[in-house]
Amino acid sequence: MIKRHCSDPTVLDNIVFDYNNVHVIQTYNPNSEILNNFRNISKKIVVLVYLGDYHNYEWLEEILSNSKNYFLETGKLKNYYILLSIHEYPKQLFIEYSDFFTVIYEPCLYNYYTDHFEKITVNKNIKYHFLSLNNRASTARQSLYYFFNKFNLLSKSYFSYLGDLQRTIHNSHEEITKIIAPEKIAEPWFIKNCNYKELNKKIPVKIINDNFFKNDWSAGQEKYYNETFCSLVFETFDDQEFPFLTEKTWKPIAFGHPFIVYSNNNSLKQLQDLGFKTFGDFWDEDYDLLAGNQRLESIFHLILEIANWPLEKLNLIYDKILPVIEHNQNHFFNNLPKMYENVKPDIIKKISNIIEEKNYIV
Repeated sequence: MIKRHCSDPTVLDNIVFDYNNVHVIQTYNPNSEILNNFRNISKKIVVLVYLGDYHNYEWLEEILSNSKNYFLETGKLKNYYILLSIHEYPKQLFIEYSDFFTVIYEPCLYNYYTDHFEKITVNKNIKYHFLSLNNRASTARQSLYYFFNKFNLLSKSYFSYLGDLQRTIHNSHEEITKIIAPEKIAEPWFIKNCNYKELNKKIPVKIINDNFFKNDWSAGQEKYYNETFCSLVFETFDDQEFPFLTEKTWKPIAFGHPFIVYSNNNSLKQLQDLGFKTFGDFWDEDYDLLAGNQRLESIFHLILEIANWPLEKLNLIYDKILPVIEHNQNHFFNNLPKMYENVKPDIIKKISNIIEEKNYIV
């Protein structure tokens, strides 16, 4: 059965550290219960394994700020934190709180995702150009929705935009519209003259008979991957300094699909550094050097280029791409777990060394 939802990581399961003041927390999402737990912890070295995709820095900064304020008030260290993470953190956090935490950055922890997908056999029968499944509302995804309507791309795609406003900073789709096009006279070319009011009324946009709900990690209907040429991945967190990939990017890799990724700059490079192949031999991937609106516009130009390819060309190119897809699937399901197992002893050793070094200060 295809595994549909995330679960807490098990990186440090069955690992025993030889100190009684070590507190281990492994989480996919730092929810309110975990945050309250942090407030109640004291005189501990807290080892935090955080692999979540609901990623922002505020919750970590709150924890570190609490520790710093406690130190300034008492002259004592409340806790020391060891953060094990798949992604890097902004330099400002280290400048502000370097005395209170250490980050162990290990991209091989993306192996976590291999436990949540099942390899599917793709029986290719390309009928459409694009697959793009979008749940949570964002400016980039809503721009994509307007763009698809302006250039009549819905008929060439399996496309959804549920526009879920929960867990966002937005109160309405109209508010997002004002961010995308603050003045009618200065509309971006890719959504110019769209009827935003009418389009917003149609949100949520769903695929007929689709049963996608919330954070669904499955392939959904396998026809999505059988009948489309490539995935348009629009990651939720697109305004950060470092690459940060979620299940949205790993899905096409696991399910045998070419992909174009709107995310933070150098996201494709991070995949390449991990041993995956991308599609620069088949279309321009210079967009990966860009961020924000520049990246968005570059991807929109690329989408329009591919949208003009006839189905015959899509099938021919897909045949040429197939070795890349097969390499990525094999690397994801077979090699990435081995890479993780190879680095795991080093991770444990690093944590143990930090615990031994910092043990006396709490």
